[in-house]
Amino acid sequence: MTLEKKTLVFLGDSITYGYGLTNIHDRFSDLIAAKCRADCFNYGISGTRIAHQPGDLSDTGYFLARIEKMEPNADVAVVFGGVNDYGSGTAPIGTMSDRTPDTFYGAIHGLLQALCERYPGKPIVLVTPLHCFGEENVYGYAESPKATPGYPLKDYVEVMREVAEYHAVPVLDLYRASGMMPESSSGRA
Repeated sequence: MTLEKKTLVFLGDSITYGYGLTNIHDRFSDLIAAKCRADCFNYGISGTRIAHQPGDLSDTGYFLARIEKMEPNADVAVVFGGVNDYGSGTAPIGTMSDRTPDTFYGAIHGLLQALCERYPGKPIVLVTPLHCFGEENVYGYAESPKATPGYPLKDYVEVMREVAEYHAVPVLDLYRASGMMPESSSGRA
C-alpha cells in the first residue's frame, strides 16, 4: 500500500506525541507525512495508557476515550502504546474474556473493536512497546513504582499480540523486531 495522499491517524502516548524531541516536527508521524506525502494526524498524549485507570476521570487518560475525536476519514489507523500500562498503570491485566476498559485485555479488545467500527475496511495496525530498562520489574518503572505487583513488560506485549490476532489486526512487534535493547550494549540503536 502506498501512503501518498492517504490520511493516517496515530493514537498513542509520549512516544507518539514526541516527548523529548527538540523539534516537535521530528515526530515519527511528521516524518512519515513528509516522506510519504501523506496527511498525518497525531493523537499522542504523554503519560496515557490503553486501559482506563481506577479513579481516572479524564476523558483523555486512556486511548479508547479519544477515538471519537480522531479524524473520521482516515485511510490507516496506527496505535502505539502499552508501555505506560506496564510501567505506571494500576488497571489489572485481566483475562482474554474481559471486555471492560478497566483491564488491559478488555481495553485492547474495546480499542480494536472501536477502531474497526470507526474505520471499516481500513488498515489498523497495533504497535507493541519497545524494550525498556527494568522491564522485568513487576512493580513497573523504578522512578514511579506501582503499589502492588503486576507483570513484566513482555506479558503486556503478549496480551497485545493475542488480542490483535483475535481481531485479525496486524501487529508491528517492536519488542521483538526493533533491534533495540537498552540493557544490552550490543542492542542499542
